[in-house]
Amino acid sequence: MTVLLDLMIAVSETTNLQAAVCQAIDHLIARDIIIAGGVWLVQSSGPAWIGGRNIEPDRLLPEIQQAIAADSPEPPAWVYQREARLTVLPLRAASQPIGALAVVTHSLPDPADLLLRAVAVHLGAVLGGARLGQRDETSDRAWEEFLSHAAHEIKNPLASIKGYADLLLRRAAKDLADPYQKGLTTISQQVGRTTKLLEQLSDMTRIGVGRMPMDRHTGDFAALVARVVKEYQSANEQHTISFDRGDRALPCRFDEQRIYQVVDAMLGNSIKFSPDGAAIAVMLRRSDAEGGAPIALLAVSDTGVGVPEGEQERVFERFFRGSNVRGTYSGMGIGLYIARAILDLHGGRIWLESERGQGTTCFATLPLVSTSTRYQKM
Repeated sequence: MTVLLDLMIAVSETTNLQAAVCQAIDHLIARDIIIAGGVWLVQSSGPAWIGGRNIEPDRLLPEIQQAIAADSPEPPAWVYQREARLTVLPLRAASQPIGALAVVTHSLPDPADLLLRAVAVHLGAVLGGARLGQRDETSDRAWEEFLSHAAHEIKNPLASIKGYADLLLRRAAKDLADPYQKGLTTISQQVGRTTKLLEQLSDMTRIGVGRMPMDRHTGDFAALVARVVKEYQSANEQHTISFDRGDRALPCRFDEQRIYQVVDAMLGNSIKFSPDGAAIAVMLRRSDAEGGAPIALLAVSDTGVGVPEGEQERVFERFFRGSNVRGTYSGMGIGLYIARAILDLHGGRIWLESERGQGTTCFATLPLVSTSTRYQKM
């Protein structure tokens, strides 16, 4: 799953076909999935070599032509060298063959077949969309369905691992000298972090197919923000987090779990991209939208690395990460993408104002509902 996510991010960050192909092949080679690979795309004169690593394109042209002509769901394979196998996977866009991905692997049979097929689906969507100047919705859906299934299958064993780790941790806590406490704590924390990433991945696929579930109820948005801020204040010793709450109650109709995700993403990003010791300021106010309707306005400000000019709207795109944080900070680049989708479904907005090297203020709004007796301002 990590290989897939890293590859998706890298390929999505370039619009150059050859660069996208080489990024994908490099990722697979670096993780010992393959030892060589390349991509061909169908042209009027026949398959054309796009790019790759450690492979002889002219030597493989007959196999590539045969595989594309067969257009079979089962990728054909040939012996490439002793103890090495050549597998050719079709690339498709809009349900039509557009080329082939050829990879050389060490073993027979290859345990990475499922991974390589997923890579072929994604490359087909990216390369086909680039040729047509648009996204390939059919391949996108296939890719999203694969990710959704994979995330679900991985979350189940992770839940068991965390459950047993927490049980052993509670037993170890009875003995302060227990040498396994630190290791068990690390296991529990990392499994929790991985589970959160998988949940984000599941949300991303739900958004892609228009199936993001919402369970809205009237509640106090100010109380929810206060809870998230308190949790971060308790868990974070490297930053000072201030909360200017203003109005005591801000009644909105929202899905508590989903809006929690939005606030969590805003605060989490401010902390991640700010140096140790930096202050994070959270401000919450009653305000008015452009049309005069009452809204709750949340602002989270930091003095971190900021977002370069020209990229401030793109950070809300799926898998996009600022050019000044790639390779330096961890993340998949989908937190703000999910946050915007959630707020869109609530009739709210999210945007940011930033200057590279000077920090960022991220804003979010939610429509207010009429004040009831329960939610009167105090």
